[in-house]
This record gives sequence, C-alpha cells and structure tokens, in this order.
Amino acid sequence: MNFISQVNSLTGTIVIDLRDFMNTSPLLIGGIFCYVNAKKEEGKKIEYILPESKEDAINYINNIFFPNGLDYEKYKNEELVERLKAYRENTFIPIIKFPALITEKNNNMLEKLFSEINLILKKQLKLKGDYLEAVQFIIAEFTQNIIDHSDSKFGILISRFYPQNNYIDLCIADSGKGFLKSYLDADKHHPKNDEESLNYAVFGKSTKDPSESRGFGISTSRKMLVQGLNGKLFMMSGNAFFNQNKDKQEIIKLTKKYYYKGCYIAIRIPILFGPQFKYYNFTE
Repeated sequence: MNFISQVNSLTGTIVIDLRDFMNTSPLLIGGIFCYVNAKKEEGKKIEYILPESKEDAINYINNIFFPNGLDYEKYKNEELVERLKAYRENTFIPIIKFPALITEKNNNMLEKLFSEINLILKKQLKLKGDYLEAVQFIIAEFTQNIIDHSDSKFGILISRFYPQNNYIDLCIADSGKGFLKSYLDADKHHPKNDEESLNYAVFGKSTKDPSESRGFGISTSRKMLVQGLNGKLFMMSGNAFFNQNKDKQEIIKLTKKYYYKGCYIAIRIPILFGPQFKYYNFTE
C-alpha cells in the first residue's frame, strides 16, 4: 500500500529502484507486478534499476521471472509445463501469467498450467487427502474468479513456502476492472462503492444466476481457508480491502491515493493441519 501511494503521487517516468532488493515476500512482489502492469496500460513509462552485485538478489529476481513474469504467450503448452517442472523440488513458484480471456487455446493452456501448479504444490508441501483438495480448491476458485470477471488479458500467481515457519504465502492478482465494476456490469446486484462490492463477494452474492453459477464461490473458499485451515485472507480492489483471520474480519475504506485497479488477493495457509479438518464440511 505504501508502494501504491508513492506511485500514485508520481508524474512522468516511474523508476523502481531494486538495488537494495533482497529475497522478499511473494505477496509484495506479486502486488507490485500487477499494479505496475496497470500503470503501463494507462500509458505510464516504467523503468527498473536492477541489482548488479548481490548474487542472491539477482538469482531470485531471475528465478521468479521479475519484472516480466513467466508469460504463457511465449510458450507452447508443453514448453511452459517443462519450464515449471524444476520448481517441484523448490520452495517457491515464480510469477506465472495465466490467460484470463476465454478461448479454446487458452482453456487448453489453463488446464495444463494449473495441473502442473497443483503438482508442484503437492510436491513442495507434501500434501495429500483433504488438505490437498482444499488448497487446490482455494487456488482454483480465486484464479477462476479472475478468468470469469476481471476483463483482464491475464492474471498472475506467485507463491513461496516457508518450511521453517510451516506456511505458504500465495498472491493471486489481476489489473482488470475490479469487484465494483464487475457487479455493476452484471446488473444483478448494485453495490454503491468498493467496500460494499467486497462485502458482496466475500459473503456470497454472485454476479451469476444460480443456474449459471460455477462452484461455491469466494465465500466458500474464505470459510475453508480461515475456519477450516486457520489461514489468513487479504483482498484489495479499488479503494477498499477485506482482511480476515481467525480472530477478526474487517472491510476498510481507503483514500484515493491507495487506489488499486483490479483485484489483489493475498493468502497465507498454515501447513500444520489438524486431523479435524474435513474438506466436504465446507462444500456440502
């Protein structure tokens, strides 16, 4: 949010200085990636000053494909999956740009891409059973929301597993039209502002008719993540954000200087699961 505030106050060329950059959270780098992309779409000129002497920082930037992302448009399906296989034995997933415009070619790419992402996470986190189904469901729901509603050319996913702390952080984001415009365009519900549109999304008001609805929605994913897995969720769109953990939930209105075009989602999932969690308790 500090980054957004600073960039929103600038005119002319925006220079992002990464010379002091070290390994950082995917929640930060993923948000920066999509926010900068939105500025580029507005016609802003972006320049980067990359680290030159810090080997660890340079390697990390290269390995997560910053600042351009691992772009689905540059690879055939098999080539992209092959590039990702190396991350099965790692602790992170790079910035993956996935198509958000529905075409036959893109659908085929999405199927292969998320099949590999699920396999990577299964290997990295050693997931199985109900927990594997839950993580896959949560990722599928939030990414599909971008495909269905964002009107963006692409969305992004990036993650990092912290074995010493037993949790994984995931960022899923786009630079599309955001929740408010999605609701208004659907002309089914009519939220007055960004905070009300977030309220609709997290508490289960779909933009689709029940007969057209796909799955159980963000509301189910939120309950599964926070109540079932003791995780944390942060969602930002326009001038508002939603934040929830086991102790509290809140929707906060922001000033215009924090405006985020599109939807930014930050997810933290603990990997020390209890035996009481049952996947179908949250989907039936």
